[in-house]
Amino acid sequence: KRPDQIRRDKYRPSGGGHLRRTAFLCLCAVRSAGPAGVDRPQDPDGVGEILVRGDNVFPGYYNDPEATAAAFDGEWLKTGDYGYIDDEGYLWFTGRKKNLIVLSNGKNVSPEVIEGRLTSVLPYVKEAVVSDKNNRIFAEVFLDETAEPDAREMLPDGIRQVNEGLADFMRITGWEIRDTEFPKTTTLKIKRQYADAPH
Repeated sequence: KRPDQIRRDKYRPSGGGHLRRTAFLCLCAVRSAGPAGVDRPQDPDGVGEILVRGDNVFPGYYNDPEATAAAFDGEWLKTGDYGYIDDEGYLWFTGRKKNLIVLSNGKNVSPEVIEGRLTSVLPYVKEAVVSDKNNRIFAEVFLDETAEPDAREMLPDGIRQVNEGLADFMRITGWEIRDTEFPKTTTLKIKRQYADAPH
């Protein structure tokens, strides 16, 4: 489904809080392309890269035609965000294209979906980062053991609870508990490249 104009003027129920909800009026047209670009269809769940166009979308990079060509598909700007449009015309964000995990079976996993489910379903999980280890979904978590002293003992059952709401290929098969918070950027976002550094 590729409507010319997407209704984004009110919140959409989050279904567990693991998908980012839109809360502003979109003044541009939106469509979704497949994971490898417009040459491939969206995945079976209808998820693809979000493309936008409109008078409020920048026309390209100054004196840099190559960067402009890479950023656009025709007149559509590639946002780098993944998402889908539901039957009611609402746009759901599932994650960033650069963070996408591609499993050997061809399945695409947005780690943000699993991370959001961990922190929303399990209140004692303060932070989480999901990655691919040996073609399996792995979670590293920082727990709020001040609010919940038994968090470490509760986590295995909590992981099983989180997995019940996920497709088989998205289920967490291993995890690790951090003793400190994840390194952050200046805007307080978790640095996903932290795994290459000692911790």
